[in-house]
Amino acid sequence: FVHDMALTPTRALVVLPPYVIPDVAAYASAILGQRAVGMCFEWRPELGTQVMVVDRATLELEAIVRLPDPAPTCDHVINAFEEHDAGGADVLSVQICEQRNGDRAQLEDQYKHIARAAFTPELQCRAVEYRLRMPGMPPGKGGSGGEASCIGRVELAATARPFELPDLHPSYVGRRAKYAYTWCLEKDTSTFADALQRIELVEGGRVSKVISFGEGRCAGSPLFVPRGQAEDDGF
Repeated sequence: FVHDMALTPTRALVVLPPYVIPDVAAYASAILGQRAVGMCFEWRPELGTQVMVVDRATLELEAIVRLPDPAPTCDHVINAFEEHDAGGADVLSVQICEQRNGDRAQLEDQYKHIARAAFTPELQCRAVEYRLRMPGMPPGKGGSGGEASCIGRVELAATARPFELPDLHPSYVGRRAKYAYTWCLEKDTSTFADALQRIELVEGGRVSKVISFGEGRCAGSPLFVPRGQAEDDGF
């Protein structure tokens, strides 16, 4: 099941969590109208979560990189960007909204019964950055060669309130950004996102105070409207 993706200047990154239709029989039941398609998916963490890296110019598959177990799950991506290491390889960073308790089946149960859904803190997200090293130039030509792999995982702004659907200044999409603006839970007793918060997209990043929509009020995802080029200059 693929819900979101991220773009860097040269690549498209697609997160592939192992929420899958398990076999042909399950798929056929959806095609024949015996079950809704959404009811056919199963959470299979043993398959692992992967990131598909596609070259934007050619649309050719460049790599599929498995993320560390236990398999993380996410619906939405915050941002992605490219850097370089000393060996001549590209290092891609993809920042995701990682579900806190990792139980995708429990989250999907809420969507199946949306009228009585409770999106409690453990079903909301934290900001996590995964770093993917792409093969560089061959070792004999000054690079380190090798295969694409995940070389790091960092939780960003660990004190942020549980959230979903963040946004950032559009000029910073595809390059390293400092801030994201999240649609978050004001309190642990909230069952739907009812507040906004700004977080710093670095390890140990600071967070702003929470801005509530008011008692009994919820809203959809935030949209950052820039006023100037500064990353926090806008509405």
